[in-house]
Amino acid sequence: MENQGLIIGKHIPFERIDGEFCRVVNILPMAKIDPKGVVRSMSSTMPYAVLSIESPNLPKEISCFYYVINKEDFRHVYEAHKQMDPSAHEIIIVYQNNPYKYQRNIWLKLLKNALPKLHVFIYEKGGLEKLYDPGKGEAGVRERMKMRVKEWKPMEGYSD
Repeated sequence: MENQGLIIGKHIPFERIDGEFCRVVNILPMAKIDPKGVVRSMSSTMPYAVLSIESPNLPKEISCFYYVINKEDFRHVYEAHKQMDPSAHEIIIVYQNNPYKYQRNIWLKLLKNALPKLHVFIYEKGGLEKLYDPGKGEAGVRERMKMRVKEWKPMEGYSD
């Protein structure tokens, strides 16, 4: 492996970012959304997008990539990317390996691998550093979560 980057799920286990905030540095869309709102991918074997991400829990000396393989996750990231102002905002994602573990619906539990896993946020620039600011403890985390500009939840979509 040459210094081209580390892939989440291949070189870095998903557990390393599970529940953690990650800043999206760059988005390489490999699909698009047509005027009717249908996600069109280039190939069934390609991810919908590749995200270059960074987080305090990931190596800083080499790029880390997350492959978006779920249509709804792609739709949320794509919408966030279109709506944000790059000079004032940044996209923050939270990967959740099993966001459905508290659901009573047996089908959600059985189909969890095919369901969306990304919680997508738009924050003001510097949002990642503020989210990981150790000041104020747990109450500070809740307070900083309110600083988000927009949010897309897995299985729910955009919420204000």
